[in-house]
Amino acid sequence: MMFYKVVDPIKQLELIDTLQRLGVSYHFEDEIRRILKNKHNTHHNGDVCEKQSLYATAIEFRLLRQHRYDVPQGKQHISNASTKINILVKAMINEPPCFQPYYSPMQWKL
Repeated sequence: MMFYKVVDPIKQLELIDTLQRLGVSYHFEDEIRRILKNKHNTHHNGDVCEKQSLYATAIEFRLLRQHRYDVPQGKQHISNASTKINILVKAMINEPPCFQPYYSPMQWKL
């Protein structure tokens, strides 16, 4: 019942994760199964949201795997993560010189 009030997909996954950590997820098995099945079907149809954060991708991947859905650890997840890291590094390189000593990309050994 409380899942209908949460419309943000990431918030739904966080709610599932929280309920599992609290040990009360068995009360909401049908709702959890419905949400994860929808996520899994969306995943396999190629409709994966490209603007998901790395956190959202990770929690979705973990929850689907925990509930025994077949989710490949394919190149798509890796390429999305590496693209986000490249954007972050480029943004840091373009920072004003006063901020560059705090996080120099040369120290990261990417």
